[in-house]
Amino acid sequence: MPVAELKIIKASAGSGKTYSLTKEILFILLKEPIAYYKRLLAVTFTNKATAEMKERILQQLYFLGSGQKSDYLSELCQQLNKQEKVIRSKSKAILNAILHGYSWFRVETIDSFFQGIIRSFLRELNISGYYNIELDQNKILTEATDRLLENIADDSEMLEWLLEYIDSKMTEGRSWTINNELFNLGKTLFHEDVIEKLPEIRERIENKEFLKTYRNTLIQIKENFENSIGRIAESTLDKMNESGLTIDDFYRTTSGPVGYLQQKLKKVYKEPNSYVKAVLETPEKYPSGKCNQKEAAKSFGVHHITPAIENILILEAKSLKDYNSSCAILKNLHMLGLLSRLNDEISLIKEEKGLFLISDASPFIQKIINNNDTPFIYEKAGSYFNHLLIDEFQDTSNMQYGNFKPLISNSLSNNHNCLLVGDVKQSIYRWRNSNWKIFERAVEQDFQHGNIVKDQLDTNWRSDFNIIDFNNYLFKTIAGNLEHIIENNTLNFTLPEKLYSDVFQKAPEKRKKDEGYVSVKLFSKNAKTENQNYYGESLVEQINLALDKGFPPGHMALLVRNKSEGSELAQYIIEANKNQQFSKPVGVISNESLFLSKSPAVQLLISAIEYVSDTNSALGASNLLANYLFIKNADNSTEIQFPEGTAETEWLNKYINTSFIENCQLLKQESLYLMVEKLAELLNVYSAKEELVYIHSFLDLVFDYASSELSDLMHFLKFWKEEGNKQTISAAETMGSLRILTIHKSKGLQFPVVFIPFADWSIVPKSNEIHWLKTTEAPYDAIPVAPVSFSAMLGKSIFSGTYSEEKYLSLIDNLNLLYVAFTRAEKALFVMAIEKSEKYSDIHQLLKNAMEKLSNDSSSELAYSKDMNAYIQGNLKPYNYKFDKYQEQNIPCVSPNLLLPEVRFSFKADEFLYEKALEENHITYGRILHSIMENVELESNLKSAVRKKIEEGLLTEEEGQSAYSLLSNAISQPTVKEWFNGSMGVYTEADIIQPNGESRRPDRVMIQGNKAIVVDYKFGMEEDIAKHKKQVREYMHLILETGVEFVDGYLWYITEGDIVPV
Repeated sequence: MPVAELKIIKASAGSGKTYSLTKEILFILLKEPIAYYKRLLAVTFTNKATAEMKERILQQLYFLGSGQKSDYLSELCQQLNKQEKVIRSKSKAILNAILHGYSWFRVETIDSFFQGIIRSFLRELNISGYYNIELDQNKILTEATDRLLENIADDSEMLEWLLEYIDSKMTEGRSWTINNELFNLGKTLFHEDVIEKLPEIRERIENKEFLKTYRNTLIQIKENFENSIGRIAESTLDKMNESGLTIDDFYRTTSGPVGYLQQKLKKVYKEPNSYVKAVLETPEKYPSGKCNQKEAAKSFGVHHITPAIENILILEAKSLKDYNSSCAILKNLHMLGLLSRLNDEISLIKEEKGLFLISDASPFIQKIINNNDTPFIYEKAGSYFNHLLIDEFQDTSNMQYGNFKPLISNSLSNNHNCLLVGDVKQSIYRWRNSNWKIFERAVEQDFQHGNIVKDQLDTNWRSDFNIIDFNNYLFKTIAGNLEHIIENNTLNFTLPEKLYSDVFQKAPEKRKKDEGYVSVKLFSKNAKTENQNYYGESLVEQINLALDKGFPPGHMALLVRNKSEGSELAQYIIEANKNQQFSKPVGVISNESLFLSKSPAVQLLISAIEYVSDTNSALGASNLLANYLFIKNADNSTEIQFPEGTAETEWLNKYINTSFIENCQLLKQESLYLMVEKLAELLNVYSAKEELVYIHSFLDLVFDYASSELSDLMHFLKFWKEEGNKQTISAAETMGSLRILTIHKSKGLQFPVVFIPFADWSIVPKSNEIHWLKTTEAPYDAIPVAPVSFSAMLGKSIFSGTYSEEKYLSLIDNLNLLYVAFTRAEKALFVMAIEKSEKYSDIHQLLKNAMEKLSNDSSSELAYSKDMNAYIQGNLKPYNYKFDKYQEQNIPCVSPNLLLPEVRFSFKADEFLYEKALEENHITYGRILHSIMENVELESNLKSAVRKKIEEGLLTEEEGQSAYSLLSNAISQPTVKEWFNGSMGVYTEADIIQPNGESRRPDRVMIQGNKAIVVDYKFGMEEDIAKHKKQVREYMHLILETGVEFVDGYLWYITEGDIVPV
């Protein structure tokens, strides 16, 4: 009897994976009895892949059963050793059976499968299975964060942890926002490592005595190290001063041996630089060139400085690892308590609302299975699967794999085949717990005693020859170049060259060698300095090249690393199209250009809801009218009078000219959805035909919200501000519009032409990003995992192995992202990248080195074109495409910087205080300028800070230019220029917390050495100077109490151009 196979297929990009999976499923269905489809489970990772798989299987069964042509027929006849008529007859019967028992046809996502198992299991145990699956975990996390902060006054421990966090941020000189930090911390609750260890963490945290002892132990390790080295350095420097010598008498002053000792007093524990090492090796170098006491300096260096440095190096070799480990854990130890409290709030919300988070499924099933090989939960749930086929297996997480293992084992032990399909090179979801090492090695190790059959799909059916050839050589070259930058490979990391050993793909015989086009353009570092939109001209040229060759915009895609890049591109292309820079009209389809919040009709409805919630708000009335007039295309010069005694409601009634005002109170009594629907009718927004898709999408959003949340106005407006305004509409692809999407979203897709304008992202982990790392050595292992900020310091700590592994995994993640992006193209691939660093730290550097190597390699067709100023392979040939005759509804691409019509007010002097209106307007503008300055630490920050206010809708483009000009001139004044040149440490809007718990917040504090400067911005006239000076003096006094010796204070009246010393 044949032994069951565990078949593992490695499927590189474009290699016909869906075809192979469909063939395998058809083979099983046709081999077994007709009802056997109920015993087959095919799992994918996305709804789109599931729909595509189901459609392909049913379509082929229909083709086979109805006598139509099928690409699978000859192979199935050969594999099954059956005649064509037998295959066709049985296919018809199977299709009929599936359609009559469709719920048993199990091709589904991994989340859907696990959710179904849980529901069935609960029913089996007579437990109510009623709960709502919540896909938006961030929404629950936001609510939990808000609740936690609302109750902070009643939780002294929580308050203490938050104060520790604030203190750590102030010490680092970094800005802090409690809500954001708690939210980001809470995201880790969905990480599998934290989920596994959370019960143990909570047990330790709730023991207050344990936490106190643990903290004190780490503090002791830290202080002992600092004091030991500090005493050596301080004693040596004191002796130097007593002997009449200064730092200037010694080699390289602050960069030399004396500077090295001074750094130790500042608790900087870096290795000796080349200058220090040179002096230690050659004592004659001790005296500086300007030293008048060369023999004394040399003697002191030999007899005091050298021994001191040697002793420090001995201490560091012995204890630096423990010091760094203690510092790393202490920095974020407070997060353990915050995490526990957040988890409690999330659990409470889930219980109150009957919610089950999508991330709960895998841990729930794992607890029940508990490493038991017998799939008890699956049997109890009534799920019996003989054959398992799992797609995209490289994206499986540890928990998901643990939950699938019993099914795979059970299937194989009953002599049924299983199929796993994946590609390590396309694993790009590690941030979602995926672990490509499972596919690379764990499966084979776990089932090593079984009949494992490995296969590789090595033909690329997607791309033209030159694209295949280019990617073959490119990724082989890059993977080979990366070996030397992998640190600490004593941990036996799989080298990129091995992971990419299967990267070479064959082209189908029918593909001609002159087909396909690749262009790689590399910009120098100063390109962005000279032109912020450095990529724009080249991108327009490339798009026009494709347009002129016959490619419709709908067959082009621009791939970006993140949404901010996508937003930038969308806006640039919209403007370029308006300015007729393209040879044919070009639209844009992207999440970044289809935000509901960018629609004028939606903005009108939101302003109407705000007004209904507060009919006494003059600002709300003004906003409503501005949006209404914009929709009606009213003349921007419309001037509105306020007649004597006329209330805002009558004023609105006059200009809107509907029954809106009269119905205001009645609308408050309606349900949220009906109220918005009636508002849409009363304001006649449906007359704006180009806005209909936005309006209906907004109504859908309101309906969904009202169905599951508190449907009162204030809660909805809060939801809109925090989450709703990020929603986008789902737009169908059109031939007249380019698609902009992230690389992650593009996975599994393909496009005739692909542009990658920003192929220069970093390949190293983000500094200060929180990682939950296992503690493996005493005394640190008293807690199982610790939240640690990623930094180079971890390389010399108990976390050194994890530090090296994280750098390695980040490198693989980003190489895989590049592979996914470059393999989406069918006919043409355009790449642009700008130099950011000369180090091997970003994609540009990887491409640059590979391009130089390949262009000089005789086996590669890549060559540098001076005319194109780019590396080119192949020729872009004419593209023959016939448009389908169907109607498309074009969705307008809304510019993020829509300017509403100006609503101007004129009042008679005896009817209204005109000066008061001007004053309020001036105050508002001053507050905006003040908030801009909050984000300006350096002069170079000003432009982006102003742009942010424009994008938030607080300033128009014209006002933004005016604000930039005003603030730029102010910063350029000789007195304050050094405040913004980076020579001092800067703290903007940082709280100074007093012993009584109260705080003061100066606008700007700058510190250099033992001197500080405190500045308070003023954007009004120089009135109440005495009051303002008193305020600054209070700041100065508080700063002196922190240990700073000298403090200067200034009042800066920016609009007046005056700087007043205090």
